[in-house]
Amino acid sequence: MSPLLRLRRPGVRPARSPRAGAHTSPRSPRPSLSALPALLCGLGLALGLAGCKGEDAHGADEGPAPLPEPTAHQEARIQQLITAFTPLRADLTSDHHDRWLHEQRALLEQLKKGEPGLAAAALRVYDAGTQEDNGVRRALLTVASYTAPENLAPKLEGLILEYGPPIADRALAVELLAETTPRRAIAIYEPLMKKQKQRSTMPDDEFFVRAYIIACEKSGHDPVPALADVATNIFKQPASRYFAAQELGNHPGKRSWNALREILVESTGDAYLRRKAAQAIRKSTPTEQACELFEEVLQNEADENFAAFMLDLVEDSCP
Repeated sequence: MSPLLRLRRPGVRPARSPRAGAHTSPRSPRPSLSALPALLCGLGLALGLAGCKGEDAHGADEGPAPLPEPTAHQEARIQQLITAFTPLRADLTSDHHDRWLHEQRALLEQLKKGEPGLAAAALRVYDAGTQEDNGVRRALLTVASYTAPENLAPKLEGLILEYGPPIADRALAVELLAETTPRRAIAIYEPLMKKQKQRSTMPDDEFFVRAYIIACEKSGHDPVPALADVATNIFKQPASRYFAAQELGNHPGKRSWNALREILVESTGDAYLRRKAAQAIRKSTPTEQACELFEEVLQNEADENFAAFMLDLVEDSCP
């Protein structure tokens, strides 16, 4: 029964049955104003829509709870993090710098496993804009993202997609979103990877490809279709195509084979990309199939340097 038909105003008697032969239509009692929110929510649920406070069509909650107020201890730990990542004097000897790097990494890994209060404390300092050093800002954003991933996801998205923040922070946000909320990252990155050209105000394509691989590994999502698109897209930045072609070698299959073969056979003028494709084919393809393609390319190759590379590949890989 529809939620609308179940609503009854307290104290209202049920409508009488119409007389025989009457053509009156049955009416539902008019709900009071106080019942209007429940009425609208019931209508939304009846139509399969989410959005009622406290629940959706599946009874899910509203989302992550607000970040708690940081304790004094948590604020002290963030100050410790800032001190640890503040650059040393340039005139100190290498043993001081080695110890400094070791202590940095150990503290960062420890704090990444902390409570959400650390995220609140780190975010407060980050948003204040008082820290100009890239390393300190990276550390603050990393701790915040790992200790409260769902809370930080909207902020990371804003850093990625909106012009204004330092490009180093925006590039880090691409990686952090993939590491902490991988499915959300995939939903954002796939459309960007399919675009022919990236906007100049965005982090480089390579950051998205690398982060996309991380997100796919963490979520079990198939990366091959998007990687094949990037690897064969001549409008993409070269570094992103190199990495995509290389990564296809870790995912054997028809889609990977077709993309890598297209790169190797249809020369794009980028010899390094073709080398990456050849190496990925050797890694992911049965020897007989790979060698047949390598010998075909070698016989028709006009670039002497690339022909020498292919000859070495055939001699090393083919019986």
